[in-house]
Amino acid sequence: MDIKRIKEKDLNLPPMPAIAPQIDWGEDFLNWDVTKQNRYLKRLCSALNHATDLIQKERNELSRKLEERDIILKNADKNVATHKDIVIRAITSHNEEKQKLISTIQLLEKEVKELKQKLEFIEQINKD
Repeated sequence: MDIKRIKEKDLNLPPMPAIAPQIDWGEDFLNWDVTKQNRYLKRLCSALNHATDLIQKERNELSRKLEERDIILKNADKNVATHKDIVIRAITSHNEEKQKLISTIQLLEKEVKELKQKLEFIEQINKD
């Protein structure tokens, strides 16, 4: 049993190649000296790297959990199939036993009928 995964078309991604929107730095940034801009950009890159690292760790953890769930579902599928097989075998065995009992009952009923007829015949002879 496969887990239903989101299809790429359902994500509403932009057409390839995706072009990221340009950053609007604003007047303040453009008026700073190069040293201040450089320090700001380094901090921005550091924050983006940290965010990317967190996203990747979260993605890896979710991927691991998804794999675990996939294994659990496959095992559950196998267990259900095993239980189904056990139930089918038990029902089949029960039905066979029931058929044997029905057959035995029919034979006994036939035997009782024959013995009853013999008994009636013997009683009839004894009366005469």
